[in-house]
Amino acid sequence: MVSKKSMNEQFLASMKSTEVCSWFELNVMRRTGFYLAWFFNKLGIHPNAVTILSMILGAGSTYFYMSGSWYYGYGEHGDKLMGVVFNVIAIGMLFWADVLDNTDGQLARLSGKRSRIGRILDGAAGFVWMIPIYLGLAWRIYQHHSMEFGWFGIENTTPTLSLIYGIAVLVLVFYSGFAGCGGQQRVGDYYMQVHLLFSKEANGTELDRSEQQQQAYDQLPEDAKWWERLFMKNYINYTKKQESTTPKLQKLLAKLEEKYGSVSNMPEDLRKRLHDYSLPIIHMDFTGFSYRALSLAFFVLIDFPLGHFLFESIVLGLGTLYTIKKHEAFCEKVTSEL
Repeated sequence: MVSKKSMNEQFLASMKSTEVCSWFELNVMRRTGFYLAWFFNKLGIHPNAVTILSMILGAGSTYFYMSGSWYYGYGEHGDKLMGVVFNVIAIGMLFWADVLDNTDGQLARLSGKRSRIGRILDGAAGFVWMIPIYLGLAWRIYQHHSMEFGWFGIENTTPTLSLIYGIAVLVLVFYSGFAGCGGQQRVGDYYMQVHLLFSKEANGTELDRSEQQQQAYDQLPEDAKWWERLFMKNYINYTKKQESTTPKLQKLLAKLEEKYGSVSNMPEDLRKRLHDYSLPIIHMDFTGFSYRALSLAFFVLIDFPLGHFLFESIVLGLGTLYTIKKHEAFCEKVTSEL
């Protein structure tokens, strides 16, 4: 029989850090993820298997997102109730995909089964969900848009007009997906790992440098699996984009290593200063999954999925630019003082 105290200690050990989580994330998402991780660990399930399950569940929600609509209904007979049910199923599947995406890391820390491929798979999970979901929603908007046309007094009378609208929506979806969702979450993940580097109570960080990843790629044996090479090559590009987006932060990290030999050797007062500044930025969460998930759920439930892409591109986009500008300015200031 495992005591409650022991379970709580294991829960804390399964977390990178508790200070970066909101109340809901810590007490609902992460707690649920921990109990799943504890169960999977007892069964000997590898964290990578949990990540792949998360990918399947998240990508599988595409059909329900694509088909759910209370305004137009589902199927030939326009079943409005089924349209609502499909939206709820889609939201539920993506919720559990996100829980499992947290679970894999907690399981890795509980079991000690950590690997480079696991880190790469974990970083790719969100893209594996969102690419099919976004394309599915683009199809849904193309198929059902008379409500939006009606707002502007436009009659949807010609296939040409529908095609032009569909192409415009697809362009917005691609921008929202790759520059919005992809770019914003890439920055958010990087800032999170950097913050954990500055955090005294953090249970490790997974801050990867593109040079180190390139060296690991170059050292792969000739008989390495093709998919391993592909994942690592994509991950190298992923880390390069993170670094190119944060040039002032890169200069700060380089200066810290030059002056102290390692970032971990910096004086405590400097570490605390960096930590205290980055924590509110993490809590703003413009670059994270929470606002994105809430926006997606809200707009599909009111049958206006186009609103999500506008919100992500404009509101979250501006929030991300503000976050980067603020963080970069601070990094430049600290670097000049070292």
